[in-house]
Amino acid sequence: TRNYMILFVNKEYDPITYAHHEMAHVLWAFNKEYKADMQQAIRAMNKNIKKKFYDVLLSIGYSREGIADELQAYLATGPMHFQKIHGIKKYHSIFKKIINKYFSRKKLIQVIK
Repeated sequence: TRNYMILFVNKEYDPITYAHHEMAHVLWAFNKEYKADMQQAIRAMNKNIKKKFYDVLLSIGYSREGIADELQAYLATGPMHFQKIHGIKKYHSIFKKIINKYFSRKKLIQVIK
């Protein structure tokens, strides 16, 4: 059995948005269909935009090993500090549709309450 623990103490972001971001990681780790959908969306991204996104992730300390997982989680739940990358909003809507197919922000709020 595999386990996944979510722990966050970040007061900088809305806790629902932050929890939804973490759920994207859970889905990536445990749901093969979700991961396949996200991997297909990542492959379809413009190479320059993807490179800029990866460069930002690497510059703030993420490792290459988990970079695709981070990319999908940020794009699915809100690009946050990545909004300055030209053309990123288009991808946010694509990735958001995918995560909402599996676990929407609305569903998360229902689970938490």
